[in-house]
Amino acid sequence: MGFLVEHIHGSETLGNIAGNASKAEREKWMQQIRDTVKTLHDADITWGDVKPDNVLVDANGNAWVIDFGGGCALGWVDEELAGTKEGDLQGLTSLEDFLGIQAVGDVPTET
Repeated sequence: MGFLVEHIHGSETLGNIAGNASKAEREKWMQQIRDTVKTLHDADITWGDVKPDNVLVDANGNAWVIDFGGGCALGWVDEELAGTKEGDLQGLTSLEDFLGIQAVGDVPTET
């Protein structure tokens, strides 16, 4: 198992661009984030530090989950859930609230 490390050209954090994004863009990003977290959880990997500044949106409008160094951003995930799959799921709900969208499609669940 390894992680891809590459420069994401023309990227901005989700926290910086979400306010000017259309609903369709925000829904697309959230679905990409959910899909990424599901893939991580299926491989028994937790994200651990869910927050808008740990999502980059590239020049093509695609969301990238970043920062697997641990930590916990208070207000996004309860401290006692930091570094767990349950914490990641709570963080996804916090991101949905931040983006002002409802859950759509397959939402990852703890397995």
